[in-house]
Amino acid sequence: MAEAPGFSTAQGMGYNPEQVDSLLELAKRQYESPDQVVLRAADLRGLRLDLVKGGYSVSQVDAALDNLEDHFIHAEISAFRERFGEAELLKRYKELQQSLLPRLSRQKGKRFAKVSLFARGYEKKKVDDLCDQIMTHFNGGRKVRVTQVRRVQFTATRSGYSMSQVDSFLDRIIEALQIEVTE
Repeated sequence: MAEAPGFSTAQGMGYNPEQVDSLLELAKRQYESPDQVVLRAADLRGLRLDLVKGGYSVSQVDAALDNLEDHFIHAEISAFRERFGEAELLKRYKELQQSLLPRLSRQKGKRFAKVSLFARGYEKKKVDDLCDQIMTHFNGGRKVRVTQVRRVQFTATRSGYSMSQVDSFLDRIIEALQIEVTE
């Protein structure tokens, strides 16, 4: 792994440089000693960095973290495959896919919990559109890429879907897509 990339400073708000630098140092240690698991792909996927004035460019850091996550998931899946075999990896993928299908099969507008009238949640139509694309993917149709799911942005609206529930579901979708990619 090369030295930490030099990130541009954001015009306004950006990621906290101390947090980013500390995270990249951990990733570098793990990269240099692959037997030492300091970070997992899921840790990076669920990571929330603080925004500060004059911090690192969000888009540049996000791209670097996506690359790290891809590297870690590839290593994790390879280790799983070596330890348990291809059949167990396929079984894990099928179990994960089967756990996602019931929610994807729900009626539009009812796939996730709705927030209260006074709270803000993700716009149902856009979330449902993505769910339809993922269902098509799992049914052998047009493929959805990991980057599409990572970069999807939903508008916050009153009476929308629960953000935390949708985010958690998308993390599992990403996990399933990453296993597909490494097959």
